[in-house]
Amino acid sequence: KTATTRLTLARWLLAAGRTEQACPPLARADILSEAEQEITRATALDPTSSALPILRAKALLATDRAAQAVQLLKAKCPGSDRRTECISAWIESASRAQDGAALAEVARLASAEGCEGASCAKVQWALGEAAQGMGDVHGAVKYFERAAIEDGSARRWRQVGRVALNLGESARALHAFQAALALSPGDMGIRADLEKARRQTILTLPSP
Repeated sequence: KTATTRLTLARWLLAAGRTEQACPPLARADILSEAEQEITRATALDPTSSALPILRAKALLATDRAAQAVQLLKAKCPGSDRRTECISAWIESASRAQDGAALAEVARLASAEGCEGASCAKVQWALGEAAQGMGDVHGAVKYFERAAIEDGSARRWRQVGRVALNLGESARALHAFQAALALSPGDMGIRADLEKARRQTILTLPSP
């Protein structure tokens, strides 16, 4: 088997191992162990493959070793030719490890290397979800806004508005719903969200 074949098999095994309901615990452990062995065999065949650290990190995550995955990707993601995939795995690892410092570091890398379009939106939204999961809700909204700017869709801006509204950031929600409505002026659901944000904004104004 070639390194590529072994990596493909490792991906399949990791995906199978994640389906815990379809896998008895002992069988799942065997599947994940076999995935790690395939990654090791692929490493011997092609130690420079940029897919290796990403798959190894996923194997670590599957076996509840998120902190180790963070350290691995911290060393391997800068300069990787699989930038979006590597950064996404790093974000997931930081989130699972509840490591705010690691999340901030990967955010800085994503910003420093620059990005645009759908891949950038994906990364920024993942950063927002991770930040929200760690309790940094206001930081999360900033990432969500960046994702919406890059994505440019009414759906994404509406998501930003709803998150901001739930956090009580009515001005941000208002801006997001206005952006969404500009992109999809016939959407009555967005209009309803916009009116709700307007009412909340009025309620937060200081009394005369």
